[in-house]
Amino acid sequence: MEEKQMPRLSSYRWVILAIVCLMDVASNYIQFQVSVLATQIMPALHISTAQFSSLLMAPMLVAVVLSLPAGSLADKFGAKKVVTVGCIISIIGAYGRLIATNFAMMMVMLLLFGVYMSILSTNTIKIFGIWFKQDTNLAMGMFFASASIGIILSQLTGPLFSSVKAAYMFPQHCYLFCQFVGSFLLKTPLKEKKFLLQNQ
Repeated sequence: MEEKQMPRLSSYRWVILAIVCLMDVASNYIQFQVSVLATQIMPALHISTAQFSSLLMAPMLVAVVLSLPAGSLADKFGAKKVVTVGCIISIIGAYGRLIATNFAMMMVMLLLFGVYMSILSTNTIKIFGIWFKQDTNLAMGMFFASASIGIILSQLTGPLFSSVKAAYMFPQHCYLFCQFVGSFLLKTPLKEKKFLLQNQ
């Protein structure tokens, strides 16, 4: 019996993987840096320990609500478009933290930020499935590892910033840069484009 020949993969898949992983590193850095800055954030916002815990969990709450709709939207409009919209919403939330002066404002901003994490996590397998095909598991493993890298970096470097504002600005700029680059470099392979057009 002849072995089934695996499809030849484009080397551009590594560019896709790098962009998605860098965006994941930056987003997890933003989410988990809050825990390191607790002693500065709590008195500044005049919040209790319970309220602070709610802020830390806010992006995850969005993921619970948006996971199913995000997958359906990607099937209808395409993963790249849905992820891009999610990133824009999350950028607003990330930068909005700079003007948050109380618990309610910060909660809204972190909920907005969580939109991207939910959408990307739901649609990453679609993006990697197109580019990596039989090696999708490898790409997903590296994607999950990148989340841990973001968390570790946030814990190691968070206390090094001179202020909460400076701590916010660094990962936000990195996140914005990754999104800007990704908007140009993330694309769908030609074969998949033809298939999608034929099945519209």
